[in-house]
Amino acid sequence: MSSEEEQKRIEADGNSRGIPPAEFIEDVPKYVAQAGDRTVDEMLKEINELYGKYKFMEQQLVKQKRTLLSKIPDMKNALEAITFLNEKKDSDENVETNFEVSSNVYANATIDPSVDTVYLWLGANVMLEYTKNDALQLLTKNLSNAQQRLSVINTDIDFIKDQITITEVNIARVHNHRVSLKRAAAASK
Repeated sequence: MSSEEEQKRIEADGNSRGIPPAEFIEDVPKYVAQAGDRTVDEMLKEINELYGKYKFMEQQLVKQKRTLLSKIPDMKNALEAITFLNEKKDSDENVETNFEVSSNVYANATIDPSVDTVYLWLGANVMLEYTKNDALQLLTKNLSNAQQRLSVINTDIDFIKDQITITEVNIARVHNHRVSLKRAAAASK
């Protein structure tokens, strides 16, 4: 699917992932009457399954959002460090710094800012050497992509929350209708 088509779909229903929207049940007795041979309990079970699917999707989106939110500050810090080194490039003095070796373990380092290469940790035990300009371009592009993905994920989370609310209301309305049918059946005996 092209990005234009995806953008149109997002604008149309606030949904970039093709998640089926929940339908609000306006007239519960009519909805139950159209169910054919399914019982109200079976209908409630189906609506509850849909609710569970929406909750699962919400959890996955929140997890993706949390992951992106943890990566964005690292990208910004790397961009700031490379920008700082570029500013100090013409200086004759070395830069003294501490860098993180592992969680809560730091080492002292002396950096010669005139060196034109940096190493970027890409993850999965991969580190690559880049020129400072290439690293700036890569990090800027990655940061921009991460922020765009975060925006799309936020839109999808809002869409899912709306679907969850609609589904919860449908569950309550069908349940209340089931209770009224049981009361009517008990009163007619």
